[in-house]
Amino acid sequence: MQNPTFLSPGTDLGGGYMFNWIMVSMRYLWGYLAIVILNIFAYKLVKMRSIQSATGILYVMVFFIFVGEMTSSYLFYKHGLAL
Repeated sequence: MQNPTFLSPGTDLGGGYMFNWIMVSMRYLWGYLAIVILNIFAYKLVKMRSIQSATGILYVMVFFIFVGEMTSSYLFYKHGLAL
């Protein structure tokens, strides 16, 4: 992270301490963790030959990727953080 004071207690950078943590955790939880978990679900559904259900999971993955990237873009263009 380029700006370590962005997540330090009592910071006035960004939207404040708690808002900054919420935005960064949204980036990592929705942008990475949810994708890994949904990928495992989709793989298991494809192995069970439940293709329609796997397609639904893949659509949900696209949504989470979009939200994670939009959060990352917001943090980069608004506060200069490259996550």
